[in-house]
Amino acid sequence: MPTCNRIILAPVEFVPIRSFRFDLRCVLCLALTAFNVGVIDYSAVTLYRATAGHPLLLAGVTLGFAALLGSLIRVWIVALRSRFV
Repeated sequence: MPTCNRIILAPVEFVPIRSFRFDLRCVLCLALTAFNVGVIDYSAVTLYRATAGHPLLLAGVTLGFAALLGSLIRVWIVALRSRFV
C-alpha cells in the first residue's frame, strides 16, 4: 500500500450553528407557554372560587395546574437540551 504524505492545515475551530429544528422547538415552546398562560388566566379565578370550600377539589385543581406547569418545564428542558446535542 503506498504511503502518501498529507498536508495538515491549521485546525479549524468548531463554531456551533443553530439548527432549524432548534428554532422550531423554541417557537413551539413559546406557543405552548402562551397557551398555558391563557388557560391559567381564563380559568384560575373561576376554579378557585368554585373549589374554595372543598379542600379535596382544591387539591385536585392545584395538582392539575402543577401538572400543567411541570409539563411546560419539561418541554422547555427538552428543547434547550437539544441545543447542545
